[in-house]
Amino acid sequence: YDRYGPFLDATYSSDTAFQWRARRDGHRVQYIPSIRVIHQSPTGLRHFLRHTAEHRRGYARVKCRDRSLSASGRGREMALLTVTPILLMGATLVRLRVCPRYLPQFLAASPLVFLGYAARSWGELTGYLDPYKWFQNPFSRRP
Repeated sequence: YDRYGPFLDATYSSDTAFQWRARRDGHRVQYIPSIRVIHQSPTGLRHFLRHTAEHRRGYARVKCRDRSLSASGRGREMALLTVTPILLMGATLVRLRVCPRYLPQFLAASPLVFLGYAARSWGELTGYLDPYKWFQNPFSRRP
């Protein structure tokens, strides 16, 4: 932690940046199933979409900062985001081949899943558009 920290303040994805820094030196994150983390999840569609967009906005800003993305690099990332929801839907369908019994539930929920993927892309896009604006509090609600 002393070498790769501290976590960034007032943003999501600071743990991701920490992991990127450690990985550059060859360290790997370990998955330890016995560790339990409590995470408060959004409870309504509107809250979920807002939370998802804010999270990905923070990710994009952290990525710009950590990787010193140029304007053209941000442009490439933004161009890919136009098709990301469709690509993610396809990737989800491919993963369902492993356990096809969940396909009917996925198909029933697919409009909501697509909305989540679209919110993810929108948030990331806005983060690349204004990568140096750090928001005050990631948990605050905007009017």
